Amino acid sequence: MDISRPAEHRLDGQNQRVRIASLLQRYPDVDANDIAEITRFLKEGLIVEVGFLITDEKLSYKVEHFRADHADKLGLSSRDYVIVTIIVAALVLACIFLWDASVT
Repeated sequence: MDISRPAEHRLDGQNQRVRIASLLQRYPDVDANDIAEITRFLKEGLIVEVGFLITDEKLSYKVEHFRADHADKLGLSSRDYVIVTIIVAALVLACIFLWDASVT
């Protein structure tokens, strides 16, 4: 078992958070690639790293401003809604089948 991997992963997350923090400090004077990088971090980054970024007093306003400006990119996609619908439908069907099996 390699216990050094989580530390490397954590370091990558910290480095990424520092990079995103520097981009957010320059926001809104960033290019489209930077916006895509910030968006990807806020959507897919480690929740702890995103939390550290959001609770930073110097950046919290910038993060909220970014989220307001790019809410369409940060929300759930159509694919996400389809996946949730399929999961809910499967759970409902499982409950119906289990109910019918226990009644008879």
